[in-house]
Amino acid sequence: MIHIVNPGVSATVRNPASIAFPLPPEAFGRSIVSRFEDQVARVPQRLALASARARLSYAELDQAANRLANELLARRGVRHEPVSLLLGQGGEAVVATLATLKANKFYVPLDPADPPERLRSLLADARPAALVTNAAHRTLAARLAGARIPVVDVDALHTRDDERPDLPIPSQRLAHVIYTSGSTGEPKGVLQNHRNALHYIRNHINAYRITPEDRVTLLSSCAFLGAMRDTFMALLNGASVFPYDVRRDSVEGMAEWLARSRITIYVSVATLFRRFAGTLGNERFPELRILNVGGEPLLAADVELYRRLTRPTCLFVSNFGTTETGTFALFTGDHTSALPEGIVPAGYALEGCEVQLLDDGSKPVEGSGPGEVALTSRFLPLGYWRRAELTRTAYRPAAGRGNVRTYHTGDRGRRLADGCLVVLGRGDQQIKIGGQRLELGEVEAALRQLPNVREAAAIASDLGPGDRRVVAYVVPVSATRPTERDLRRAVAGRLPGPAIPWRIMLLDALPLTSSGKVDRNALPEPSRDRSAFTVAPRSPMEITVAALWREILGLAEIGVHEDFLELGGQSLQAMQIMSRVRDAIGVELSLTQLFEASTVAELAARIETARRAAGTDQASDWKCRCGN
Repeated sequence: MIHIVNPGVSATVRNPASIAFPLPPEAFGRSIVSRFEDQVARVPQRLALASARARLSYAELDQAANRLANELLARRGVRHEPVSLLLGQGGEAVVATLATLKANKFYVPLDPADPPERLRSLLADARPAALVTNAAHRTLAARLAGARIPVVDVDALHTRDDERPDLPIPSQRLAHVIYTSGSTGEPKGVLQNHRNALHYIRNHINAYRITPEDRVTLLSSCAFLGAMRDTFMALLNGASVFPYDVRRDSVEGMAEWLARSRITIYVSVATLFRRFAGTLGNERFPELRILNVGGEPLLAADVELYRRLTRPTCLFVSNFGTTETGTFALFTGDHTSALPEGIVPAGYALEGCEVQLLDDGSKPVEGSGPGEVALTSRFLPLGYWRRAELTRTAYRPAAGRGNVRTYHTGDRGRRLADGCLVVLGRGDQQIKIGGQRLELGEVEAALRQLPNVREAAAIASDLGPGDRRVVAYVVPVSATRPTERDLRRAVAGRLPGPAIPWRIMLLDALPLTSSGKVDRNALPEPSRDRSAFTVAPRSPMEITVAALWREILGLAEIGVHEDFLELGGQSLQAMQIMSRVRDAIGVELSLTQLFEASTVAELAARIETARRAAGTDQASDWKCRCGN
């Protein structure tokens, strides 16, 4: 078995197998920009980025970033300030990230798939000096920015100047603010500087043994920390990064893309990997040498999928971390590795990361635990954007150790005999679904803001292996009881897709403990009875939509009044539906629109209306493609 060796159960752990790469520890005094420009000088003609829209060498990527950086400088000057990116997933996001840093600014990535109300909230908190977007999201950007925020469209720049700005950027300067969910219902922006971000990137390059010949996937939105990691562990080492937009190009298209692109390092959250694996037969990917699956708890079945789909030369890697810490533990195995105790552990601490298990009094536990997982490091993020008090509470100084601080993750864990960390689950209301860390408090806050809701509680319900959903419980204000569907639609515009409740149950009162807190263990199990909704499709479009839902959700029968989320639909499947409707019928749907028209009957009616307005009639062709 190959893994990062942990010398024991002691708190300090290192990676003795680190390889040399062009970022020695003394280079932390420089910026991400300068490290990238080193690679441009070293391998100017090597492929840096290959997306659906462009293939750019290192020199071409540098010039594209310079043009946008000069546009930002012409509009805003050299002041150090936040710039929001509304670009989704693709080459434009990579260019914009580099350009923002070159212009001596720090980037705040946003996900265009988030509901507009959530995006407005993030922009109000970030207070960016500009909003960078592209033609695909220009209309949304204009609505969000209003008259307050200048919008910069990367597809319509005023300048063609591709000379480097060559601004001095100290390593302690901010690099990015990335938002994570907040328990109060307000997301929190996590700050990081160039120095600490470089350490985070260096750990991954060393762990994955990145070489200039590697081709690395970029499968997550730029709004997530993993996108920064995957981008720069390639670009700071002369390797190539390959963005792929799952929402636009579908999970089904990934196998052909991976093979055609000769990908060597695949990185995604576990949910996407499972969906991808479900589309495959006996494919093997001969170029693939690392398959990294992380972002959420892993199952032994995930390792079995890895063994089935890869050659014996490919390694399996899982990583553990948070937005507030970055990755700090890593587990690596091969086809012959036996899982300790039949589980997939979080792994061993990376260089510069000291992992402890703490009791309720924040004291180290004896032996193997269990206890709360805490990370101590001098490379932790700086804290939360514009939340000094929360920063002081969350990032605590390590006594007598200078700039070393400790972050309490809220996860419970224990150690195996060799010191390998095993995560047992959350100790609070924070959960992970689809690789995205969510606060159940954010779901509850969104529900409580509705005028017909008095109280609300939310839990995570495990429907099966690897299938976790949010279930909410609501006490209405009066006897006029809202319907479950009305409540779900009301919060669909306020929450990210994985946080939208699968079920919302109406109660007369929430059960309480003796101390007056909500007794979550006493909340009733959600009903799965579908008998009231099993009405057969009636029109050609309803037949077509029902066929598509059956195919994507893997169900034998679906009634026209059954709700997409109640049937088990998740955000990734919703994106597949939107992609299929767009490609086959020419009707563009947003994630929010799908959740608003969340039954077969409602979605069919909305598609018919849009189709007639556009003057198209492709329903019969699509119906044939669905096998009916």
